[in-house]
Amino acid sequence: MMVIEIYHNPVFFQSYQTGVVSTKRHSVPNTEERQKKMLTPKTLSRYEGPYHASCYYLHDRDVVLTAVAKDGRALKFAPERFRDDREVVLTAIAQPKNKWSWRDGSDFKGWALMYASERLSDNDKVVRAALSQSIYTLQFASERLRNDREFILAVVAQHGWGLKYVSETLQDDRELVLTAVTEFGCSLAFASETLQDDRETVLTAVAQNGWALEYASKMLQDDRETVLTAVAQHWRALRYASERRQDDREVVLAAVAQNWRALEYASKTLQDDREVFLTAVAQDGRALRYASERPQDDREVVLTAVAQDGRALRYASERLQDDREVVLAAVAQNGWALEYASETHQDDREVVLAAVAQDGTALGYASERPQDDREVVLAAVAQDGCALAFASETLQDDRETVLTAVAQNGRALEYASERLQDDRETVLAAVAQDGRALEYASERLQDDRETVLAAVAQDGTALEYASERLQDDRETVLATVAQYGRALEYASERLQDDREVVRTAVNQNRLALRHAVRPLPEHLRAGPQQTRLFFKYMKFPFDLPEHLVEQYILPMCHTA
Repeated sequence: MMVIEIYHNPVFFQSYQTGVVSTKRHSVPNTEERQKKMLTPKTLSRYEGPYHASCYYLHDRDVVLTAVAKDGRALKFAPERFRDDREVVLTAIAQPKNKWSWRDGSDFKGWALMYASERLSDNDKVVRAALSQSIYTLQFASERLRNDREFILAVVAQHGWGLKYVSETLQDDRELVLTAVTEFGCSLAFASETLQDDRETVLTAVAQNGWALEYASKMLQDDRETVLTAVAQHWRALRYASERRQDDREVVLAAVAQNWRALEYASKTLQDDREVFLTAVAQDGRALRYASERPQDDREVVLTAVAQDGRALRYASERLQDDREVVLAAVAQNGWALEYASETHQDDREVVLAAVAQDGTALGYASERPQDDREVVLAAVAQDGCALAFASETLQDDRETVLTAVAQNGRALEYASERLQDDRETVLAAVAQDGRALEYASERLQDDRETVLAAVAQDGTALEYASERLQDDRETVLATVAQYGRALEYASERLQDDREVVRTAVNQNRLALRHAVRPLPEHLRAGPQQTRLFFKYMKFPFDLPEHLVEQYILPMCHTA
């Protein structure tokens, strides 16, 4: 008798010679009838994970075909005669990519070829079928095919990477390697050393992919034409050029013109070159970070950099961080550049005004004097209300300043003085802009019905910050849930059990039902609109046509 063990793991069937059927939970006597019931093509067609089965069914061709059609990995455990069966192997190769990775990490299509017999791994059509799924399967082809020049030429013409799996003789074949690098330049990595030193081959490779320069010989990494061709295709190829070419002005300019980050691979001499840096910073001001001290102290270079990105002022010399024109150009582009200006200019009224006009929160980098200047602070909070956080205590207590701030961003009320957080007009202006600004109002105004009603009218969730008295106020809560049903969450427990309040909340948003103490019977079923949406977006087979929903489903729905 045989053992049948069924496991949900990445191994297919194997046979054992014992007299019981073993499962994870229990053992029961084995019968041929039970085996047939458990392992038929029909049950295997529901295959989600591999199985262990008796030898009897391993020799059933239909069972094996069904298994490999679902997951090509099953071929690994099939008897040798099925691994030599062309139809079975082709079915395994063509199987859809499984959502699980193989234990050996090979989660590519066509990899079932690795389990085929030697005869089929030497079959031209079988190997081509596998290659159409994945070029990596070439490694499982027979040695004869991997040495077949005509066959490999056809392969690398479509997938240059295939050069990795051919014989050393073919990796030294000039025509074949040229074909491979024309399709994928980096396949130069698998060419022979002779061809990695062949100028025409390397030029073809780097023209297709500049990164291929990494695999060229030292002599060609020092060849001007080759390196220029490579960096023209991809700037990062400069990384693999010889030191002499990294110090070649024309080569570096070609790379930097494509991407300023190429400066990282330029020689120190050229990182000090004015023309190179002007090209780089005109593209991106951050390039100034790679400059030596001389370009960082060059006024024209720094002006070009900060005009492109104001925060490049960070990399300028101390002398230019104290240059008024340079600082003004930087803060006009990005107000936060004020952080890197000298203390003199952080205290300069005109400079700070230019910075806060671009970004109000730049006020945080100004000195105490501009933070106490009413005109400067008004300009800052008009641009970003939360800049009030950086104003002096005097101006945080200034009614006009705070009103300007909360009109731009209601939550700026957080930074107002306690006196103004208790000022009715100020708080009303704040909650009109953002209802949740009620969080920063005084306790007195959080208990003021008019203020709270204004807040919840703007944002229903503001009820969270109302006093307990108003969270238990029926009129206030009804007005809130009518605007935002889920605000029922913040109502008192008494009102969460109020029939009219709950009905109003649920009719506005059915998710409010989760906050009701006792859901009403009529609310336990969806209304017409929710039902239509429910069936419209359900997955097959419940995505019913609207006319069927209208005819058969809606009559049973809550319509209140």
